[in-house]
Amino acid sequence: MAEPGKITDVGSLEKAVLVAVSKFGEESDIWWRGHSVAEWDLVPKVYRLGRENDEHNFALTFLHSARSRYIRCPDSDDWSSWLFLMQHYGLPTRLLDWSKSALVGLYFSVCEPQFDDESGAVWALRPARLNKQQFGSESLVSPQSEFVKGLCNEAFISPQFKKAKVTVGVPTDQFDVRHLVQESTFTIHATNTPINNLAGCNEYLLRFEVPSAAKKSLRFILNRLGINSAYLFPDLDNLARHVSSMTFLKADT
Repeated sequence: MAEPGKITDVGSLEKAVLVAVSKFGEESDIWWRGHSVAEWDLVPKVYRLGRENDEHNFALTFLHSARSRYIRCPDSDDWSSWLFLMQHYGLPTRLLDWSKSALVGLYFSVCEPQFDDESGAVWALRPARLNKQQFGSESLVSPQSEFVKGLCNEAFISPQFKKAKVTVGVPTDQFDVRHLVQESTFTIHATNTPINNLAGCNEYLLRFEVPSAAKKSLRFILNRLGINSAYLFPDLDNLARHVSSMTFLKADT
């Protein structure tokens, strides 16, 4: 895939947004995703780990154990919402996180200092065009649609009963505060083929390089813009980690 440009500062992020708008159209929804390593494929964690045969075990065990730990759990038969919740709390699922915010996408490309020696990437996706290629309708699909429910429900059943082999873009029901602040959206993958390896992906996908030399300064300016872990993961654990990393002026003596 040809590289349309590099993101080294907030100004070049603005240029990347304009490149995506020019390619995909001013009226198009554009979703963003950041990778700490540019070569990582656009494939969900359950496939990346080679654990797709354990997908239903992950999902059911989480569902049966979550209510004692989380007070806003979905209804037991709302498997789509359960899958979205599982993804946001780190369970390997068939979902891939995206954001409507390019700033959020950029944050996730630079937020892991252990990868500062490697270039990252920010991906831009036109989800409606992906959906047209995958199932014939150039539109976003509601999480409540029977089609999406079927794709989500397959995450809870044994591998031998799974039939779908598509990847689709789905907006999020914002029932968790993380969905709100991250402006979350998802692609649902009923196949282990990465989006960037799908035939015709150049019609709906762009990748912008984030050079390794720019990561530290980008992390600094994003924090100054309020894009940090305490904001994007609004719980006490992340607040404590963020505050612990801060420096303060010493009082005059």
